[in-house]
Amino acid sequence: VESSVVAVEQQLTSGELVRTFAGPAQQVAALDRSAVGSSTSSGADGNSMALRIGNRMLLMTGRIPPDSLRALLARIPSQ
Repeated sequence: VESSVVAVEQQLTSGELVRTFAGPAQQVAALDRSAVGSSTSSGADGNSMALRIGNRMLLMTGRIPPDSLRALLARIPSQ
């Protein structure tokens, strides 16, 4: 069974967009190469935070502080 990546965009009340990608770790990591080497990255386009669970990965990106992304990730069930 082939899995695909699911992408969701959410606009915060501040107007900033947070993008969430979930799917096979290899495919999601390819969306954000910096997520392969570490769990956090920063760039001109914003910040990203990745959480890997087995062979699946969840990646959140946005122009918000890394602590805010981390807090959002913490609210997602790990099952």
